Amino acid sequence: MKHIAYTLVLFAFAAISCSEQQYLVKGKSTQSTLDGEYAYMAPMTSSNQTFIDSCRVVHGKFEMIGPLDSIQCVTIYMGSMGIPMVLETGEVSINFQNSNIRVSGTPLNERFYTFLNTRDSLVFTQMELFNKIATMSLYKAINNDYAQDAENLKRVTEKIDSLECEFIRQNYDNVLGVSWFLRRCDEASANSGYFIIPDNLKAVYESAPKTFKLNREIQAYINMCDGEKYIRGHYYY
Repeated sequence: MKHIAYTLVLFAFAAISCSEQQYLVKGKSTQSTLDGEYAYMAPMTSSNQTFIDSCRVVHGKFEMIGPLDSIQCVTIYMGSMGIPMVLETGEVSINFQNSNIRVSGTPLNERFYTFLNTRDSLVFTQMELFNKIATMSLYKAINNDYAQDAENLKRVTEKIDSLECEFIRQNYDNVLGVSWFLRRCDEASANSGYFIIPDNLKAVYESAPKTFKLNREIQAYINMCDGEKYIRGHYYY
């Protein structure tokens, strides 16, 4: 009887172990300069610098594994690079050569990088146009091309804004929407010097469902915006 009870206890522990949610991140790099360096995983939108996980890069490879309490967006820092990804159950593969990064293997990461690849392509075009216009201005080469490039720059910028807003709306119910909204707000705050919701995201926030607005991180940011309004006597959103 004791033997049967002991066996049941072992089965119970095994069941708990098997049901535990885990993440597995496997990375591969062709950059030999990273060998011996550490890769660090940290929350994407938190100011808290506590790392979630870390490991050493050996022969261009690294691996992180651990229990998963909740799905979240994180950044993996390696050298001067920051690689955004979603930490969720399953195996995530990270492959990169120089600036070419590919993150795949789990549903939200596939969705995230479909968005990022489209956005990065638009941002690259945006920067090319911006630099071209800046060069024309520097040498006072104002001509028909200048006007056309300025119009194209405006159009591409609007496409980026529209893409980001739609991405947040499509992901109101998961960490992608929350994290990207907060990331864009953080960038706007850094540029302005105070907590703010960018103009293009005001309508996104106002039309969001309660589950989004009541998210703990969203509420914390809104409270900081409220603090700015009280201090400055102005409404920023």
